[in-house]
Amino acid sequence: PKLHDLFLQEKRTPVLKTDWSPLAGKTVIVWPDHDDAGAQYADTVIAHLHTLAGTSVRRVSIPQDKPAKWDAADALADGTDVAALIAAAQPVVATP
Repeated sequence: PKLHDLFLQEKRTPVLKTDWSPLAGKTVIVWPDHDDAGAQYADTVIAHLHTLAGTSVRRVSIPQDKPAKWDAADALADGTDVAALIAAAQPVVATP
């Protein structure tokens, strides 16, 4: 897949106070931090993204050997194969 846009969002930013409309109709890849707070925030973001018309969502699975709070910035810094993680991101189906 070709990466057109990089969208960074901190888990401190309230989901409902963010304008997500530019992502409508796009495929969005969510990369959570490797901790409970990051996973919960990703779940909230994914649920909201599913309300946007035509948006498909994929989620990066964090390798279990990574330390707590590890995120995309850490992946770039430690030489992780970021393209492989993004390519392996799993589709997330909206739940009713």
